[in-house]
Amino acid sequence: MIGDAATLSWIRDRIARDVSPAELRSIDARIADLRTAAQARDPARVAGAVASFRSALVRTQLMNRR
Repeated sequence: MIGDAATLSWIRDRIARDVSPAELRSIDARIADLRTAAQARDPARVAGAVASFRSALVRTQLMNRR
């Protein structure tokens, strides 16, 4: 799980220029939550953090382009 959080951080770096600063802060906060949950080895907390991360991504301008 911690490796997954690290991978998401690398992907975040690749999309950083394509989202607004507010969206990037939201994504960063969700990645931090995911990393904390993974370090705690709490599967329920990880699942919640993943859902929150997914919601943050869906709300970005990157995902809403047509």
